[in-house]
Amino acid sequence: MTVDDPVTAEDSPAEVTPEDVADASSVAEPAAPAAGQDADAATEPEPAEPEPQPEPAPQPAIEPESRIEPVPEPQIEPEIELTGPPSARLAQLGLELPPVVEPLGAYVPAVRTGDLIFTSGQLPLVSGSLQLTGVVGDQPVDISVGQAKDLARLAALNAVAAIGQLVDIDTVGRVVKVVGFVASAPGFTQQPQVINGASELLGQLWGEAGRHARSAVGVTALPLNSPVEVEVVVEVGAATPTALDRSRDAASDTAPDPVAHPE
Repeated sequence: MTVDDPVTAEDSPAEVTPEDVADASSVAEPAAPAAGQDADAATEPEPAEPEPQPEPAPQPAIEPESRIEPVPEPQIEPEIELTGPPSARLAQLGLELPPVVEPLGAYVPAVRTGDLIFTSGQLPLVSGSLQLTGVVGDQPVDISVGQAKDLARLAALNAVAAIGQLVDIDTVGRVVKVVGFVASAPGFTQQPQVINGASELLGQLWGEAGRHARSAVGVTALPLNSPVEVEVVVEVGAATPTALDRSRDAASDTAPDPVAHPE
């Protein structure tokens, strides 16, 4: 082609218009990965979360083997065979009459009328003082039945001493009546078991003649906050313990056989 040849529209280069640029930019491109992710992570599925595993059951703690000490068997003291008059039996028990307790008011320790001696209420005093004070009951703060029974025995011994101030105790032929008072906690009903301490001592001293009528009374309080108080009535010059024992044995030997009644 020479310069003299005219240029035609077909020979001229194609002109790029703004519309062509817009069409080219509209071609879909892959989405860019989100911030903080790389391209590979954007295309892979997220792994499933692992299923929770059940926690193992707690195992009980293994305690060291404890050594159980054997409980000792209670030692039962042999029963003492008592013989002779009350003064001799008192010595066989290892007891002696204490000094007579001084009255706490306007009264005397004991009074005799005819063949009967009535003691005033005797407390379980030793050398003028109480070994225990309070009420008898079932709670830990209360005095136990066993402790109160020992105190009743001690009160009865003081009553025997009051009797011995008036007469020789060997001249007493029968214990007639015992009245026992027990300072009791609310709901406590074992007054008879407590006063058994007094009754058993009198039975040891007088044998069969020591068996007596009795009252065991629960009260809210006693003088000096004493747990127990005991009164005793005895008869002087009645049958001796040994005579009563012989008469009882003779009665049992000569008693007729019971008559059988037809049904």
